[in-house]
Amino acid sequence: MKAKPIRFLWTIALFAAALHARPVVAAVTVYGEASSTGPTVTVQVFADISKTPLLSFGVRVLYDSQSLYVVSAAQNTALWYFSNPTGQLPYMAPNTSKPGEVFILGGRLDSSNPLQGVTGTHVLLGTVVFGRWNNNALRFSVILGRDAAFANFVGTDGTVFDTGAGAVVFNAVQPDPADTDLDGLPDEWEIHYFGSISRYTWSDDPDGDGFNNRSEYVADTIPTDKTSFLRIVRASPTKDGVTIEWQGGIQATQYLQRNTTLGGKDAWVDIYTNQLPTATTGSYTDMTGAATTLFYRLRATR
Repeated sequence: MKAKPIRFLWTIALFAAALHARPVVAAVTVYGEASSTGPTVTVQVFADISKTPLLSFGVRVLYDSQSLYVVSAAQNTALWYFSNPTGQLPYMAPNTSKPGEVFILGGRLDSSNPLQGVTGTHVLLGTVVFGRWNNNALRFSVILGRDAAFANFVGTDGTVFDTGAGAVVFNAVQPDPADTDLDGLPDEWEIHYFGSISRYTWSDDPDGDGFNNRSEYVADTIPTDKTSFLRIVRASPTKDGVTIEWQGGIQATQYLQRNTTLGGKDAWVDIYTNQLPTATTGSYTDMTGAATTLFYRLRATR
């Protein structure tokens, strides 16, 4: 009869210990953030390094090679580098040779402080820029860089975190919360004009005015109105120059540019900047003085 209270008290003790047990905190948590301009998609890989500073890392970014191709890939060499007393040494570039994955290797070995390593939250490991083959839905993931024969995540104390239970955690690659389908168009903008984020994509031109949805968004013109797009409507000579008139949106900065040729030999020069909020029509008189042939164009940023 005495055994029951003892077992009961032992059960309570185990339960209390479980309540006070601290959750295991990963030494390194790796994750990604994705954004899009429409034709390009950028994935940045970050790490939260909560314990021992890291001397090295190795990750692979996985992607759909049927929908994307790699435009560029780079480590964050501002933080991850090798150096000797004369300066930084040549760095191994990310490996993009295998379709569907990008291998990014990084290390920190500063000759002035060899065991400093890198620690902190939201530490940038590397960046990959993709171009699109099509407008299919996108999905990315980040995994360990090399197999078990190699060490990827190594701390300044020599610890290899790859093999520790829960030491390195890989979380999802999250899309831009303002553009969850990564089509280069803010979800709020798409819902306002189209009622859904899935009806059109960045390259569509639903109003048939010759400007795709991404161009209409950047210029803050109306994608469902074929008369609303960024354009120069008139160039009127004056006594000492020319007056340029144009139409556009309201929530975009407009730049009127001038060039002396269309052959590309001379750079386009901003001669007037129309700061937002702007009127839907604008004008500027370019006092050019002597008569000459000039070319003008209008661009917008947002």
